[in-house]
Amino acid sequence: RRLAGAERWAAATGALAAAGDPASAATIQGERNNEYRLLRALEIVLATGRPRGECLSGEGGGGAPPPPLDYDFRAFFLHRDRVSMYRAIDARAEGMLRGGLLREAGDLLAAGQRAGAGCATRAIGYRQAAEALEAAAAAAAAREAPPSERDAVTLCAAVQAASRRLAHSQLAWFRGDPLYRWVDVSGRAPAEVAAEIAALASAPVHAPGPPGAGRLTKESEAELKRYSPVLTTLASLDAQAGVATELAAVAAALP
Repeated sequence: RRLAGAERWAAATGALAAAGDPASAATIQGERNNEYRLLRALEIVLATGRPRGECLSGEGGGGAPPPPLDYDFRAFFLHRDRVSMYRAIDARAEGMLRGGLLREAGDLLAAGQRAGAGCATRAIGYRQAAEALEAAAAAAAAREAPPSERDAVTLCAAVQAASRRLAHSQLAWFRGDPLYRWVDVSGRAPAEVAAEIAALASAPVHAPGPPGAGRLTKESEAELKRYSPVLTTLASLDAQAGVATELAAVAAALP
């Protein structure tokens, strides 16, 4: 009997539990269609004979943590003023919409993907574009009005917001990793930053941090609360109309 979607996911997570990682199976059970995480957990338990949690924590296998590295490994995290970073992210999102994102998302939909249903269509930008294309196709089928300039701006804002959220999460993740030495590049020339990294790389000891690196001051927090995206390349009605026209054309070509 061919299994339905929910039954297939239950069977897949059950296979992970049976292989020796019931804890990961229980967690992933609630993340339906997160195939990447499921397959990764299954790969780990099959390769090591130990659950993913034990491998990540160094537990099990005698309880000994991994041996120290036998070489001097140094990592650097380049960061900048949060507002200027968000401005750069917003500008990049506008460039994506004018640089082929809609056509690429349309190709994914034409290949049988659905918005948010797979790794490709869950990616930031592709998910929002795919959702907009599906909505435009549904509107066309119902003989409703085609996408407008407002729809183009709404799509751009969705991509920008998702990108900023990802950047915020990445900053929090890197702050929690003691391996990285943070280097502030705000307003600095590349040569100056490179010279600082070269000096840090040749220091006798690699010092992570510095403490508080990447954290917002009260002034920065207040500035971010007032933050609002400002359109640049999509500021004109002609540019917005171009995105709306492409949105309608790509949606019309979907099977």
